[in-house]
Formats: sequence, structure tokens, C-alpha cells
Amino acid sequence: MNNKYSPFWILNPLSNQINVRNYKKWRFYSSKEVIDGLSPLNELGKTFYEISHQKASLYDHCIWIFNDSEYDFNNSVKLTDILESIVETFTCSFLSQCGSIIKHKNGSITKQPANPKVIDSAKIEYLTLEKLKRIIDITEVIYENNHNDYLEIFKYLRDIKMSKPFIGQLALWSFLEHHWASKKEYSKLDSSLSKMLNIIYEGKELKHEKKKIRTAIQDVGKSLGKEYDEIHLRNILAHGKHYTLKEKWTDLEWNNFFKIHDELFELVIKGIEKEILSK
Repeated sequence: MNNKYSPFWILNPLSNQINVRNYKKWRFYSSKEVIDGLSPLNELGKTFYEISHQKASLYDHCIWIFNDSEYDFNNSVKLTDILESIVETFTCSFLSQCGSIIKHKNGSITKQPANPKVIDSAKIEYLTLEKLKRIIDITEVIYENNHNDYLEIFKYLRDIKMSKPFIGQLALWSFLEHHWASKKEYSKLDSSLSKMLNIIYEGKELKHEKKKIRTAIQDVGKSLGKEYDEIHLRNILAHGKHYTLKEKWTDLEWNNFFKIHDELFELVIKGIEKEILSK
């Protein structure tokens, strides 16, 4: 029998609203609980916390995430790669490198600390239980079904999220248009947007949300591109018009630009999530 690994990670949001300790085969602990020996690390929790805190200055609301299953080394690495990609797409926080509780062939057990990334959170993150459950559900489906194509999508979306705003939003529009195109060799943004929204919403909600989202996108485009009589936000970015237009944008127009980007990013995630969970 080969060594078996039960992995754990540290997620370091500024704040969280996690009020449960179990979900499926996953367990969640606060730093205080880890320090007090209440996690699977037992008395080593305090030492491991101090090691991690010295390296990355853990926030008071960081979460220690444990998986109760046992994996071989390669599958433990695989699970970490998937979870990291999903977490860093869904949230503004960064997942640590994996720690492990290792059961050796001779029956002995050793424990290795998680290694947090020395990177500040991209934005203020208030992590909810609902979002954490979504992250775990998608991670499990990708892992169990070897959906490597969707893993690559989440890695790409993570890169978009970490990109500079103009580059990130143009890349997001391009991804949306291609991914939901009826014919990959000939795509139309408007039809791709409709297809995505049809996946996300159903019934009466679909018509209302479609109109609401389209109107919001059009209003932002008209406002930001009015000097060039350009109403399509994607075209403003693709043709480089934002470089001269942005100098005259008001604070409100800048806020609307970032708001529509964040809303569109969330819609794309929901569309991909619905696809994965329906397979």
C-alpha cells in the first residue's frame, strides 16, 4: 500500500461568514480552533499556525479547509490544482499550497504544514457559505469526472480576473462570444450572450433578467462611447477607443465600467457552473 494523503489548505479572506464546520467530506476551522487543537492537526495546529502566520500574516477570519478523504500523492496534487483554480476565480483571495496528513505504509502518521502565498487579497473579500459550497461542488465534479477542459476554462478566467481592467474586460467579452457561439468558426456576440443567459435563467425570470442585463450593458456603452458615437462596450475596448475616451470619463462612468465588468464576470461563472453541474 502506498502512502495516503489527506490534504488541507488555508484560505485567507479579509472576512468570512462561514458558520458551519462540515460540508460533504470537507471540514472548516478558524485559526483559533486550529491553535486550540480542535482540527485534525491536533496539538500541531498551534505550531503550523505560527509557521504560516510568520510567512503570510494570516487574517483573523482565514479558513482552514480539510478534506477527509485519502488520496495518493498525484491525486492530492490534482485536487489542489483544481481547488486553487476555482477558489481564485470565484473569490478575491488566494489559496495556500497544500498541507497534508500522511498515513504511511507502516501505519505511522506525519503532518506537513500548508504554505500560504505571500500575496495580499486582490479586493476586500467577504466569503459566504453559499459561495464556498459552490466552489466545493464544482471542484468535486471536475475532479471526479476529469473535466480538464473546464479546469482550463477556470484557469483562464482566473487570469482574466487578475488582468488589468481593460485587458480583462476585452478578454472576457471574447471568451463569452466564442464559448457560447452556436458555430465556433462564426460567432456573434449578441447570440452568444443570449445563449449564456438562457443557461443561467429560466421561465419568467429569463425575460426580465435578459432585458435588465442588456439594458445595463447598452447604457454603459452609450455613456462611455458617446464622444465617438460608439454604443458597444466591447468595440470601445477592441478598437482602442478607451485610451482617448477614458480621460473624460466621470467618476460615475468609471464606477459603471467596473460594475458592469464585475457583473459580467459573475454571469460567465454562473453559466460555466450550470454547464458543469448539468453534465
